[in-house]
Amino acid sequence: MDGPGDFDAFYTATARRTVHHLYALCGDLGEAQDVTQEAYARAWQRWSTVGAYQDPEGWVRTVAWRLSANRWRSLRRRLAARSRLGRETPVPGPNPDRVALLAALRRLPEAQRRVVVLHHLHDLPVAEISRSTGMPVGTVKVYLSRGGRRSPPCSVTRRRRGPMSARIREALVELGEDVVGLRLAPPEEVRARGRARSRRRAVVLGGATAVVVAASAAALPGLVGPPGTAGRGGPVGSVAGGTAGHGGPTGTAPAGASA
Repeated sequence: MDGPGDFDAFYTATARRTVHHLYALCGDLGEAQDVTQEAYARAWQRWSTVGAYQDPEGWVRTVAWRLSANRWRSLRRRLAARSRLGRETPVPGPNPDRVALLAALRRLPEAQRRVVVLHHLHDLPVAEISRSTGMPVGTVKVYLSRGGRRSPPCSVTRRRRGPMSARIREALVELGEDVVGLRLAPPEEVRARGRARSRRRAVVLGGATAVVVAASAAALPGLVGPPGTAGRGGPVGSVAGGTAGHGGPTGTAPAGASA
């Protein structure tokens, strides 16, 4: 796949699934929507590479997950600091079943929550989860075994019938009802966001290069020394200003000089 048309078709076909996936992982629909858009913008930046992958959607899911995990860690630090300043006025929440399920998922460790969602929401087998996350197969099996026995332990799954794994899957699928009517950014807006990121990156890299060059130029005179002084009074003379070799046992001829 290559070009805007292929990217736009890919985004249109997969973006809502990615939002659903991130919603289950982070528990915040707005956050899921934002990190999804950012992940697709990054995909567009390197679309000639990402579009050729066997599973570009999996690449986008992974990038979005990392963005969400990093933001959540920062948010927890901010909330901890804010809690020390006093309580905020409570705001009415969404559907109680959604709250219960998302809260239960949040109680899981990040790695286990990721495995549970990939398996029960996307029907990925153990080997595929291991490949996409980098976790050993045994670790994935342990996480799924724990998830099937005890998580997410909430009223949503207790009211359902059948094996716990089937109840978890059904509850996760129903989260998609919140995503169905969601307005997603049009693909051209996502591509524009990707181009803006590329421009910012070019400016940053250009500035960093200029700083390195300037620092090197500033240090160069000190390393070379004033013309005509190198080699004087030392055991080894070097070429500088036509005085190379004076006063020392060893002289080095200038480039191109005859013996």
